[in-house]
Amino acid sequence: MVVGILTVHSQINYGAILQTYALQNILEKKGYKVVVLDRIMDKKTGPLLGAISNGGFLCWMRILVRGSIGLWDFAEIKRRIKSHLFIKKHLNLSSFKFNNWVDAPVDIGVDLLVLGSDQIWNTKHHDPHVFLLDGAPRLPAITYAASFGTKDIDVKYEELFKERIHSFDDISVREEYAKDILKRFNVNAIRVMDPTIAVSTDIWDQFVKKRKGKSSLVCYLIAKPSYDQILLLQEFAIKNSCVVKIFVGSLYQAMPKRIDEWKEYLNYLSISFSKYIKFAVSHSPKDFVDAFANADYVITSTFHGLMFASIFRKQVRVLKEPFEDNLAGFRRLHEFINYYMNGDVVQYSFKDALDSIFSGEKICYKEDEIQLNREKSINWLGEAVKKAVDRVVR
Repeated sequence: MVVGILTVHSQINYGAILQTYALQNILEKKGYKVVVLDRIMDKKTGPLLGAISNGGFLCWMRILVRGSIGLWDFAEIKRRIKSHLFIKKHLNLSSFKFNNWVDAPVDIGVDLLVLGSDQIWNTKHHDPHVFLLDGAPRLPAITYAASFGTKDIDVKYEELFKERIHSFDDISVREEYAKDILKRFNVNAIRVMDPTIAVSTDIWDQFVKKRKGKSSLVCYLIAKPSYDQILLLQEFAIKNSCVVKIFVGSLYQAMPKRIDEWKEYLNYLSISFSKYIKFAVSHSPKDFVDAFANADYVITSTFHGLMFASIFRKQVRVLKEPFEDNLAGFRRLHEFINYYMNGDVVQYSFKDALDSIFSGEKICYKEDEIQLNREKSINWLGEAVKKAVDRVVR
């Protein structure tokens, strides 16, 4: 039997790519042939260069000039190339690409669809029609660890959810509050673990190199840290004789526009030559895994930053400060912490997080809870796939 995964796999985002790889691995270990449906999230932009591909001649001239004087643009493109090479090598992509179901062939070559994980139903980020199978071939379908990413769905999609949500044979979600959203549509969903931490941890070993050199602190953040925060990190690194590795988002989207932004950007560049601060601008997904595996400490404000810190049982601190205007976005991190961790994981600011680490405060993982829910999650997926197929056979 061929199982098709439909998720957010083609964005240049470490968590999106790695959760797809993890779910593929889980299904393959259950004996299924797995195909990742190669959906391009936005057909108006190139999958490799994203918004840059629509920038025109002047945009490309700026990239060439900026790159030639060391302003990281080439490193950003290098990261994109590395990410797509990882996708090509490690994901079993379908022979066709599509954006909407109308672009897909009538026979998509799978017997069952598994949708998720990640924020497939985040209506602030994208139109949910594709992930609600509107216009899709009639196939048995389930979701695994589907997420909304926000406290609720956009009101304009209420009717679409009401009409389409019952297309699924079984539904599992990643967060507890997602169950509450679905109850409005008379759906009783089950909460399961994100595939990155539900999968056997040995799948990540192939990407991990033996560490050489100093201890390290990894930062993976929603927004790039301010220059003042960088100085705090450098001070911490000097005191602890360690290297700070900072993972940043899309450089193109964060390019400076005002004079004050340029000043801070140039300060970033100047400090990037420090032996203590390293900006992970061109890292591939496997480099990302390796960095977390070899880290001594992690500071993050992202969900998958927390996942990979937890996979490798790191001393992690989660920042609440970036979520002041989006507490719903913080819930998915806080929920995981409450279920599986003990200690002062949540810190309000960078300074608080660094002080907590420097003081030697330890956080502990609830190993029994993690193992129990990992098994429950994997078992649920196997049973849901089997039930969905059996219904069709009967």
